[in-house]
Amino acid sequence: RGKDILGPSDLRTVLVRRIASDIIHGVRRLFPNNGIHDDDVKQGKVVMRPQTGHLNDLNWEVMVVEDDKVRAFSSKGGKIVIHTGYLKHLKTDAEIATVIGHEAAHVVARHSMELLRSIPFYKLMPFSRRAELEADHIGLMIMAAAGFDPRVAPEFRKKIGEIIGDTKLMDYIGTHPSSETRSRMLSRKEVMEEALELYKQERMRREKCQSLSSLWWNVLGYRSC
Repeated sequence: RGKDILGPSDLRTVLVRRIASDIIHGVRRLFPNNGIHDDDVKQGKVVMRPQTGHLNDLNWEVMVVEDDKVRAFSSKGGKIVIHTGYLKHLKTDAEIATVIGHEAAHVVARHSMELLRSIPFYKLMPFSRRAELEADHIGLMIMAAAGFDPRVAPEFRKKIGEIIGDTKLMDYIGTHPSSETRSRMLSRKEVMEEALELYKQERMRREKCQSLSSLWWNVLGYRSC
C-alpha cells in the first residue's frame, strides 16, 4: 500500500480541499474571461466549466495521497495531488496555498507531463526549469488573488530547499530550478508588488462582503455572501 488516497473525511483532505476552493476562486479572479460559472469542492472535485480556451470542460480534482515523498503534481485534466510527505512540512494555510497555486498554475499555463514527454531529452531540463519558474510566478498571483499572503512564498521555497537538500547545481542539471533561484524570482520588487496588490484587493473585497453580510443578517435574517 503506502500510496492510498485519503478519504474525504480525513482532516488533511478537508483542509487541502478547503484551501483548493479558495485557490480556484483566485483562478476565477485572474482569468475572468474563461467563462467559469461555478466552483465547488464536492467528492474531491472543484469543478470549473469554462466556455472557451484550454480550460473547456476542465474538472479540478484535488486529492491527498499517503506517501512519504516531498512531492505534489498536477495533470492537464486538472488533477492536483499532494503527498502526505509534503503536507507534513506545510505549517500554515498560506504554505499549502503556495503549493496548490503552483500546481494550478501548471494547468493554467498548459504545462503537463504529456507535453514534457514530447520534448527531446537535450531540451527537456531547460524547458522544465522555465516551466517551473513560470508556474511559480502565476501561482503567486493566484494565491494572492485567493486571499493568501504572497510574502509567504519566497521563504517557503527556501524552507523546502533546505528540507530536500537542493543546491545551485539544480539550475544546470535539474528539472526544477534551485530553491534559491525560485525564492529570488518570487521576491523581485515588481513581482511582489503586483501580487500584494491582488492580495490587498481580495482582502478588501472580503471585508466589504462580511460587512454587507452582517447588515443583511441583522435586517433580513440571511447572509448575502
